[in-house]
Amino acid sequence: MDDRIGFYTFADLCRILRLSKKTIYRYLERLPGFPKPVKYWPDGDDRWFIPDVHEWIRKIVLKR
Repeated sequence: MDDRIGFYTFADLCRILRLSKKTIYRYLERLPGFPKPVKYWPDGDDRWFIPDVHEWIRKIVLKR
């Protein structure tokens, strides 16, 4: 997995994880360790730091 520096948008996260926005909101509320978004300037939308997302994916895969 490419650990480039940057941010994923909400749409990117949905596509990569194959989850709906509703499920991601649920994960944010109920799933400890799920990557937290940051407010991204200039538009103020939520963004997820790419290495944090990739680290979370690795942890989930390794648990299997």
